[in-house]
Amino acid sequence: MKIAYVVAENLSKEHGVSKKIYNQIKFWTESKHEVKLFYFSNKPLNSMFKEIEHTVINYKSRINFVLGNKSIIPIEDWQPDIIYFRSYLFTNTFNTMAKKFPTIMEINSDDEQQNKIHMPYFARYFDKLTRKKLIKNAAGFVCVTKELEKNILYIIFQLLLFLME
Repeated sequence: MKIAYVVAENLSKEHGVSKKIYNQIKFWTESKHEVKLFYFSNKPLNSMFKEIEHTVINYKSRINFVLGNKSIIPIEDWQPDIIYFRSYLFTNTFNTMAKKFPTIMEINSDDEQQNKIHMPYFARYFDKLTRKKLIKNAAGFVCVTKELEKNILYIIFQLLLFLME
């Protein structure tokens, strides 16, 4: 199976998240899957990933990153069977990706609570308006805790009610 691992977090340094991503890719590769990391960032990819097939996707500005859609081209060209997406804010690219390819979203934090602490008001508001759109297009979810699973199930339930109206 061809698995595209899509990440928009900072992987320029070795830390817990980068090690987790590295180990997951190594596990899938050793299990005979073809895996490629698609790293959306303007920061360099840590050298620990040098032996892993990857594409670094840079963007001109934050607005270009969120509103642009050309960043999906390397993923489309690679034609994965499935995408494993480490959950991130809505972008046109990520939304299009989830529509075109079966996409599994990894939910690794209660982002609404974290956003209250770490994000400016406009970014929180944008996330609140767009996150359900991205979630709606996902084929499945990996939640790292039971609490996060309950949160995502509640959002899916709300979406179903909305679609039934």
